[in-house]
Amino acid sequence: MDLTDMFEALIARPSPSRREGAVAAWVREFCTGLGYAVEEDEAARAVDGDAGNLLVRVPGEGQGASILVCAHLDTVETGDAPADWTREGDTYRSRDGRVIGADDKAGVACALALLQALREMPREAHGPVRVVFTVAEEVELLGARALPQAWLAGVDAAVALDHSDPAQFTVAGPAKEAMRLRVQGKAGHATEPERGINAAHLVARVVAALPSGRLDEASTCNLGVVRGGTALNVIPGEAQADYEVRSLDEARLDFYVDRAERLARGIVGAQRIRDPDTGEVHTARLDIGRRRCYRAYRHAPDALACRLVGRAMERAGLAPTPVCARGGSDAHVLNERGVPATVLGCGLHGAHGASERAEVAEMQACVRVLRALVQERP
Repeated sequence: MDLTDMFEALIARPSPSRREGAVAAWVREFCTGLGYAVEEDEAARAVDGDAGNLLVRVPGEGQGASILVCAHLDTVETGDAPADWTREGDTYRSRDGRVIGADDKAGVACALALLQALREMPREAHGPVRVVFTVAEEVELLGARALPQAWLAGVDAAVALDHSDPAQFTVAGPAKEAMRLRVQGKAGHATEPERGINAAHLVARVVAALPSGRLDEASTCNLGVVRGGTALNVIPGEAQADYEVRSLDEARLDFYVDRAERLARGIVGAQRIRDPDTGEVHTARLDIGRRRCYRAYRHAPDALACRLVGRAMERAGLAPTPVCARGGSDAHVLNERGVPATVLGCGLHGAHGASERAEVAEMQACVRVLRALVQERP
């Protein structure tokens, strides 16, 4: 099957996080059709989804490194119907404003094309290869966290296909901390504001004071969700906001998150009222939940994963370019679990937005890099 046929078959099957069952079934059928055994783990139970992570092992008898190739089956929420897409030359785009799922079905298609190519390649030409298709990547990398350790044992280097330019590979990735700010005020009727503490207004004051966007050359922050209130004439007694900070430097990340917490506590802690009838003093309460979603990673220029990928790119006719990742990927989890991993470009652009697209020429270049990579010696 041609690479574009694979990609079109994948984007025809919606697979939002935790609902990857249909595309996982198609990937399994494709791989078994090539003669591969497909293993599935217990990730469906761990992530409360309808499919687990899939693994294909390809034995190698050459002196190549043991390589793990990873791509994720899920996309951001798209609904249960496939997007209306069009192909203009080498470019796939959406026609209806919904994402087509190039993130990460471009990567999945490239991984499948590698498996197809390995059927024609003598075992003496490459080392051991494992191809893993993960679920629930878009919801804080949950699928990768559920991978059995046995699937990762003995791997020299891993690549996650989850980037744009096939000549680029990541040498560093940011840490991310999520904050949930919950404000407890005092509910009441809107016509008696002196008897209530408006939790929604307090949250609004907090988020207006928090920075948004880029913090420095290595750090960003974002307000993602604000919730509060039940009706226009009710003083909300509860409200919350979800906020994140990312940084390539974990010390800076801690500084920015600590600063955000101090700022929020200062605003909420200063809010109090005295009941006009009883004289009782009521104060607002702030609860902050902090969660380190993933840790930063950084590879030395001469790290094995970087050397292998760089040589493979050169053999594929590309000029290797090391870059720093801006977001999270399965490579974060693999690095945390002791598998040196980098992210490779596979032709996806504009992820998570209506401008998302996939470039066929870059997908083809990614497959050339992968074919060269499995033949690289440690």
